[in-house]
Amino acid sequence: MNKPLEPGDLVEFYSSFETFMSEYEEKNPGLVLSVMEVEKSGKWDARKSAEVMWSDRTVTSEHSSYLRRIDA
Repeated sequence: MNKPLEPGDLVEFYSSFETFMSEYEEKNPGLVLSVMEVEKSGKWDARKSAEVMWSDRTVTSEHSSYLRRIDA
């Protein structure tokens, strides 16, 4: 089982959908600033999202399922 994301984790954006990936090629890697739990919506379980500062210094909020921790 994967360890949950935490502030300070180094991550990269990853998706098998190439169009999503192309937007992040120049941004990877990023640093997790905070992790938030998104409320349960209808039939979906609560999800986590993370605020990430990317290497190009932009900050975005991403669903945790699109983030892979980079282990040192």
